[in-house]
Formats: sequence, C-alpha cells, structure tokens
Amino acid sequence: MCGLVGVYGPNAFKYKHRIHSANQVIKHRGPDGDGVYQSDDELCVMGHVRLAILDLSEAAAQPMKKAGSVLSYNGEIYNHSSLRQSLEQNNWHFTSTSDTETLLAGLSIEGVGFLEKARGMFAGAWYQEATKTLTLFRDPLGIKPLYIAKLADSTIVFASEIKAILAIDDTFSCSVQTETLQCYLTYENYPQSNTMIQGIECLLPGEVRCYQQSTHTQHYFNQPEPLSPLNLSYQELVTQTRDVIERSVKNHLLSDVGIGVYLSGGVDSSLVACMAARHTSDLASYTGYFVDSDSYYDERKYSRLVAEQIGSPLNEIEITANDFISHFDAIIYHQGQPRMGMGVFSQYMVARMASQERKVFLAGHGGDELFAGYPLFKAAWLMEKGWITKKCWSILSKMKKNELPWFVYLFMARAIQKKTAFAPSIFTSTALSKEGNGLFDSFMSRSNKPLEAIQNYYQTIYLPGLLLIEDTLSMAHSLETRLPLWDLDLIRWANRINMQDKMPSGQLKGLLRHVAKGVIPDALLSAPKRGFPTPLRKWFRKSLFTFAKERILSESPFLDVIMPHKEREKLLYSHRKQPLPFAFDERRAHRLWMLLCLESWSRQYRMTIA
Repeated sequence: MCGLVGVYGPNAFKYKHRIHSANQVIKHRGPDGDGVYQSDDELCVMGHVRLAILDLSEAAAQPMKKAGSVLSYNGEIYNHSSLRQSLEQNNWHFTSTSDTETLLAGLSIEGVGFLEKARGMFAGAWYQEATKTLTLFRDPLGIKPLYIAKLADSTIVFASEIKAILAIDDTFSCSVQTETLQCYLTYENYPQSNTMIQGIECLLPGEVRCYQQSTHTQHYFNQPEPLSPLNLSYQELVTQTRDVIERSVKNHLLSDVGIGVYLSGGVDSSLVACMAARHTSDLASYTGYFVDSDSYYDERKYSRLVAEQIGSPLNEIEITANDFISHFDAIIYHQGQPRMGMGVFSQYMVARMASQERKVFLAGHGGDELFAGYPLFKAAWLMEKGWITKKCWSILSKMKKNELPWFVYLFMARAIQKKTAFAPSIFTSTALSKEGNGLFDSFMSRSNKPLEAIQNYYQTIYLPGLLLIEDTLSMAHSLETRLPLWDLDLIRWANRINMQDKMPSGQLKGLLRHVAKGVIPDALLSAPKRGFPTPLRKWFRKSLFTFAKERILSESPFLDVIMPHKEREKLLYSHRKQPLPFAFDERRAHRLWMLLCLESWSRQYRMTIA
C-alpha cells in the first residue's frame, strides 16, 4: 500500500521540482521508501512513496521501470502469484516477488485488458515510453482512490490524495464545488467522482483513462452486470456462501508482514477474524471503546469473546473527549474534504494506536451492504410485504428501537414524495441545500422495488464514501486496510441471492448470521447492531461544548453561507439544553459535526465559497 503523484503533458517538466515535495505531503502513505521517474521525452513525471508489504527489498521499489514501461501504483493484487505463470511463459524475466512487477508485466504484455484478471484493490498510473501514453486506472471495487485535475496550462495532475495535487500547483484556486457541498449538506455524502474542490475529480471504480498527447479516452472494466439468480436450497445457499467468504478471507492474508484485525463486536468483523484465524496463527486484534454509563458505547463484551476464541490478545483502545480535541483537525486534514459521519473519529483513533504494531489490517466493511444489515432494509422489507397484513404488524411490533425511526422515515417518504427515499436529509433549510435536490437521486436505482433500490444505494453511494474515508484514515497512520467482505467474486455471488433469502422473516443479515453460526461465538448472533457508535451527541452537551462553541460560533465567512450565526447559536444551545429521542438527537449531533468539519476544512485548506 502506497501513494502516488504525477504530472503529464507538454508542460510536465515545469512541475518536476514539485514532485519531491508532493511525495513528502503524502509520506504517511509510504514511509518505507520514495522515488521519482522523469521521462526522457519530458512528457511525464511520477512520484511514489512506499509502504512495503510484499517483497520488502529494493527490487520492488517504485516507480518501477522495465522494457519501456513505467508503473506507479497503490494497492495489492491478491492473485498475482497465479497470474505470473502465463507472464513467465511470455518471456518476462521477474526480478522481484512483488505484485507491482506482476501488474507491470501484465500491462506491458497484454495491455489494459490485464486489469480484468486482477483481483484486489488498486489505483495507479502506467506510462508507455514508446507511444508516450499515460494510463490511469482504479479498481472496480472503489477501495483505492485516484484524484485528477487539469491545470490552466492543460497539464494533467494525478495523485492518491487531494493535498498532493495542491502541492503540485500552489496557484490552484481552492473554490468549493457548490453542487457537491449541497449534496454533502443534505446527505453527508456525495457521488464518487465528485470532490468538494472545483477542478478536482476522482476516477470512478473500474475506470481507465488513457492520455496520448492532447487526446484521451476512457472506459470501464469489471462493472456490475445482471446475473442469473441462484437456484439453491437454503442450506446449500448458506454452505456455498460460507465457502465464498472464507476463500476471500484466505486470499486477503497475502503478506510478508504481520496482520491485524479490527473487532467491532459485530458479525462482519468477527466472521472475518474467525475465518482468518483458521489460516494464520499470528493475528493481532484491536477494538475501540468509550467509557460511558450507557453500555451502548462499549462493545468489548463481544470483541473479547471473539479474541478469546481465536487465541488473539485483544488490544483495547479507550477513546476520550480529549482525544477529539487533540486530533480533530488532523482527522479533517487527512480526509482532504468532509465526507461521511462521526464514526470517522473513532476509526482514526483505533488506527492510530494499531499502527504501532502492525501494517496490515482486516476489516468487515461490505457485510451490511451485501447482506442487508441496515435498519432501512427491514423498513423496505415490510413495505414490499404489505403494510397491513397480520404478519407484518406482528413483525413491526418486534422491531428494535433503532429500527423504528427508519420505518417511520421510509413510510413518510413514500407517502409524501411517492418514491423510495434513501438517506434522511441532515440540513434542509440552508442557502445551498434546497428541497428537491436531484444530484443524489440521479445516481440511484429508480426501481419500484424498495429493497432492490436501497441495496443499490448502499453499494453504489454509501459504501464508496466509507471506503474513501477508510483509505485516508488508515493511510494517515501508514496502515493498509483490507476488506474481504468487499471482494469482486463475493459481490457477484451475493448479488445473485434473492433479497428475501438475505433477510428471512425480515431478520437483518439473516443469511449471514446463518453463515456465521458455528464460526463465531453464538452470543454475537443475537446481539443488536451498533456499528461502532460514538457518544458525540452527549459530549457536545458537556465535555465538548466549549470546543464546539468556539469553532461553530467563530467568525467564518464560509459557515455564514451555510447557516447564519444566529441559527448556529440556536442549534448549539438547543442541543445542549433540550435532549431529543435518540434518532432525532443523533441527527442534530450530525449537524454540529458537519459544521465543525466544514469550519476546520475551510480554514486549513483556505477554501472559498461564492
């Protein structure tokens, strides 16, 4: 896992002296080495910082150049060993055991079509000296990002992080992209290709762009496609799904360094940990927790059961309000742009401590999105079954407290808007966030089947946002996070499973719970879903009130456009003095969190807004 940055075009060498400084800006992504490539034709300069995971020798250093091809890439190709066999038959002489050389050889021999064969997470730049062609690419899973900007002199700049692009051109105008900001304010997320900064975009998952002089082409590979539904008995479905997941977990253990696992106390991370323990004897496990009178914010009870079962000492990381004060600005800086929710804070703190012992970590992202794990799925399931049947009312009466607000929300959205709603609006009355914003809807399924539409939303909009956050938070501490439950073969398998089979009798993640039975401790199978919640809604009333007040009520022309000072003051004090039922209290806390993020980001990146 690494970081890359580069420039391409007739004026590329004008920026070559900045590549070294750009490397330093993203040095946290690769503290084990750095390098720079300059083409003889003066059209391309590429930088790279390395986090050594496979083949720790200098033979695997990047940018890697062989046979007139140059590769600067970030990621892991888990099936690279098997891909090497055919490449060796094509007379490629390997001088390293790295997946970098496998990818370089494959591209050199077979062209970009080789990417179809790769299984893993990756984003990179490939330069062909003979044709003077630059090819930029990103994995179809959307795990590793690659940002692109076109400068005023038509030079193409690309990098693993936005801040590296800004380091290349210090005249770059940091003006906010208002449509993206509008989308963020409404949904706390935005489409994958968008960024918050005008002129900077992100490659879409599976996107390939080829630049040759003044022209460029683009195409996509390994894109999701309709597959025939599985015709299996339920027991066969459970057994074969378990096999597909375990195969993915095993593949994700490829490493020349020690591996750790994040334990959140939930089914997903626990399943990954228990399956990984079957194939490696050296797993280190980590969990974060908050000291609070409410046990809702402490999931160590379940994490300890898993750690004990797999024989892994559990590193328990306490997260405090003082940690928030000390690290908040660093979190926003590393993100590069505000995105997603308050869980960013807790993830950052756990990664910070975990990085002291391991470089590679397994996480459970993807399980909820593939196997219907969010409360909104149950609300949609009830909608599809009918609103007034005896069976549905019976199930409704058994819904958990955290599921009921979603049911009410979806019901109201269908009744009033006459369509499936996907994410509750956070800000609904700001100068930028107008009712009827259609930017988000255009990226969602228009299906009349709520379950199908919501699954599409979570897989194509929600999870990709989480993946970008996971990348920045882990790489901020020189960590590589691997996601066995978000694997191309597993995605294709899971999306062939009928939604009703994924949640039998309306049970969230019912199929996955059957898969996990006998693999993880039984106590976790009936535990409520929490998702590593943070107590910020409580802290904003007490221990973090002064911090929030100083930031949110500061003189900020940027925040003034979002929400007038008096309204921000009213929001802050109403949250302090008037607690609301949980779901509504959380929504209000998210508004405070977003204002804090925007204040810090606009100040650190000197953002302007019209």
